[in-house]
Amino acid sequence: MGFVSCFWIGSGGSNSSLGPAVNDLYCPEKVAFSRPCQHVVLRQLARGGGEGDGDSDGGKRKNRSYWRKRRSRRKRSDSLDDPEREPKSASQDPVNSSGTDRFTKRNSISLGAGKKKKKLGQTTRPGQGGGKGRNPRNKDRGDKEILDHRKLKENFFTMLVSRSRDAFRFAHENQYIPDQSDLNDFLSRLSKQKLIGVALEVIREAEITWRLIPPKNVKTAILVIDIYGKAKMLDKAIRTFDFIESTEGGTVNSIAYNALVAACARSNRPDLSFAVIDKMRARGLRPDKFTFGSVIDALGKVGDVEKAFEVADRMEAEGIRMDQASYSALIDACGRSGRLDSAMLLFEDMKNHGVWPNVITFAVLVEACAEADDPDRAFEIFREMRQWNIKPNVVIYTCLIDACCKSGRMDKASEVLSDMRANGVFPNTVTYSCIIHGYCSVSDVDSALEMLEAMTDDDCTPNGKLLMSLVHHVKNANRLDLVSVIWMVHMKNPHYMAPGFYLKLLHITTMIGNVKLGLQIGRRATRESAHLGVGHRLSFTRALSELLGAAEDMEDEGSMRAISGLINEIDPGSNAGDLAGNN
Repeated sequence: MGFVSCFWIGSGGSNSSLGPAVNDLYCPEKVAFSRPCQHVVLRQLARGGGEGDGDSDGGKRKNRSYWRKRRSRRKRSDSLDDPEREPKSASQDPVNSSGTDRFTKRNSISLGAGKKKKKLGQTTRPGQGGGKGRNPRNKDRGDKEILDHRKLKENFFTMLVSRSRDAFRFAHENQYIPDQSDLNDFLSRLSKQKLIGVALEVIREAEITWRLIPPKNVKTAILVIDIYGKAKMLDKAIRTFDFIESTEGGTVNSIAYNALVAACARSNRPDLSFAVIDKMRARGLRPDKFTFGSVIDALGKVGDVEKAFEVADRMEAEGIRMDQASYSALIDACGRSGRLDSAMLLFEDMKNHGVWPNVITFAVLVEACAEADDPDRAFEIFREMRQWNIKPNVVIYTCLIDACCKSGRMDKASEVLSDMRANGVFPNTVTYSCIIHGYCSVSDVDSALEMLEAMTDDDCTPNGKLLMSLVHHVKNANRLDLVSVIWMVHMKNPHYMAPGFYLKLLHITTMIGNVKLGLQIGRRATRESAHLGVGHRLSFTRALSELLGAAEDMEDEGSMRAISGLINEIDPGSNAGDLAGNN
């Protein structure tokens, strides 16, 4: 049941600012907004926000240009902050006089009669002045400097998503120092894109270099707690919450508490979730449906279904009506414990209470059928979802494929994959992982490797766990020659792998005598071993020494010299020749 939580994306989502807490887990349906009525559209056109007033520039652009020209005509001596400026007489005052100077009156109206007048040069464009919601660092910046900062920020984030190490080097070379709003923007966008590892690197850089962590406000703290919760770093999430509570205790709201409850839920610690709720009540804050939904989800993950039902009863006793997210969490808890009949009864109870299911509800139901090894009922639920006019997305299709794979019906899984592509839904990394594991479970290694190649063709990167599993099945099937295919797929998009992956590949290449491939793996492993401990270095040295012995048996002097150089690079104190002789 573990993979569905990777998919709570793109399925809608509420506008609640609790995004870190439960919205990523159970997203309710999107709210359909009605079309604007005619008089609203006409009012927008009258304000110049539509097609203009007949001129080529358009109404909105003309008005802005008009006032910009008017503002530039004012003399410097008329600046509102000029200490040498003489006060106007009553007849010259545009607010208190009844003069006929239309230009002066217009400016007084635009600044707001009777309000505090702003200084000249202070603009109302976003990010270029003081005021609520704007960057305080931009107060003393010029227009060019602000534009340069924004350009550096976007370039930095683009590099951050693809190559995080190069992004930090780029920031250092270009003297780009993000501020608090930049950090909030980075963490929010990375969290939505599920790039938790990159977000952790940003938090580390913000703590060491940018001095923005520990967080300076509650908003940043909520984002940091969300990242730590998704990474299952509960101790750091609690430490961040305690810090912001000690510094901003009066402004810590229920959203921060919900984020911490969700972090406890993701770490499978429902006991701590209850402690956070008690602390929340002591502060005078009332738990809401997101709080209870996180607790139900945590109890479901640890298999305590009875306690999950007690929390649901307590939720209704406090006058909080169960919604789609709460029912989905409870159905998921039943599915994880293998109680498919209870999950189906909850589904019927949900509909009887007027709570209509969404795509996540059907996803957890299909996954419950997969856990119960009942793919036929999974297809029945899929057909019922179509009757509700709910368009299946990658979540539903992947759950259905997983139900077929767990029952060994790979022909059905292939049909679902074809139907998925025909309906314009593209498989992702988790979809391909389910199919590859399914083929490996029926010992069809060739089809698994075909899916692995199709996976990379669709720009989906296989993770280390999947590649390790493939290597294991290839070895058990005595198809060691297929290791070269796995290595080729990995090198299409190389990323960090655990040391055990390289060690296992080195042993297999030594067994089959493929010294050339072993040398490529050894070079990659040598680069990755720079930060490893003594134990892993010794393991790499031994594996390369075995490969060196195979090269000596083949009398390949070029490979022998190259492998000896790798051994000396990993362990400068070792003697490559003696190690090979001992083998």
